[in-house]
Amino acid sequence: MTTSAAPADAPDKNEATTALRRGYTTGACAQAAVTAALIGGAPGEGSVEVTLPGGETALLPFRREEDGVVWVVKDAGDDPDVTHGLAIGAYVESTPGVHAVKAGEGVGVVTLPGLAIEPGAPAINPAPRDAILDELRRGRPAGATATILAPGGEELARRTLNPRLGIVGGVSILGTTGRVEPWSVEAMRDSLVPQLDVAEARGRSTLVFVLGSKGRRLAEAAGADPRDVVEVANEVGWMLERAADRGFAGVTVRGHVGKLVKLAAGIFDTHSRVADARLVTLAAYAGAGGVAPEEIRGMLAMTTADFAAARLNELGRADVLSAVAEAAALACRERYGLPVRVVLLDRAGVVLGEG
Repeated sequence: MTTSAAPADAPDKNEATTALRRGYTTGACAQAAVTAALIGGAPGEGSVEVTLPGGETALLPFRREEDGVVWVVKDAGDDPDVTHGLAIGAYVESTPGVHAVKAGEGVGVVTLPGLAIEPGAPAINPAPRDAILDELRRGRPAGATATILAPGGEELARRTLNPRLGIVGGVSILGTTGRVEPWSVEAMRDSLVPQLDVAEARGRSTLVFVLGSKGRRLAEAAGADPRDVVEVANEVGWMLERAADRGFAGVTVRGHVGKLVKLAAGIFDTHSRVADARLVTLAAYAGAGGVAPEEIRGMLAMTTADFAAARLNELGRADVLSAVAEAAALACRERYGLPVRVVLLDRAGVVLGEG
């Protein structure tokens, strides 16, 4: 489950983030809201201390309403999380003999198998759920149920991977540690891999990897089964490795030539700040295919892979683009031991080469 899906041109996730401000997860906010609701008190503003799932102690501000609902506004720090600024609320009711957590307005419900939460349960991941239950047991040993609220969450969830994961009605309450690390590699990957779990649980055997939502639309328009389409952002290699670990029968990788040409050079994280090699790789394959040296020099002076690919087509050398696609697929197969096809597209979604 995820609160955000970074686009394929997002800032480099591997860059050091020590200068960036850390934030708090939706799970940490929900835990703090529940804790403050258990403590009780007069309406108004305050702060509450909680021990987050990762063991860190945090002091979070809250606002208590007259009806006893407590609100904590999510601060994601310098991470461009879609739920930054979302108010996470909670209220607690006595339920003798039972400690439970429920989804209220704006919090999603799981509908498909394959995730850490069973279908029909609130989209509250195990770490924050367990932390909330611990707060309930300490604050109300006789039994209590916390209802988590996230007004506006249903609209926000449309901008995440939740609809693809079968999470309906709102956002997920997430957080393994309670803290948000700006552009964390782990957070990015954690947000992507549940798509594989859902596909596996649905019995899908072959997948279609795309870089983002535009790629997904293009793949589906080209006839791909929506259940097979997985958004991988720049984590092409890492997701291929995860797919191989899960025993999928094969993957077709579809995407813009400026990204996927890097696979032919053995670059499996396609972010521009990890490596470039777009024009150099295209020029190398053009040279190997006998394209005139002056044309190759011209390609190396171009600003985008789109221009270079268009020039190859003008020269009647679409075979070079097919060779690049074949080399990219071969590199993936050899690296990850998984049957892989690669389809190179231009920005309009036209197929430039496949292999």
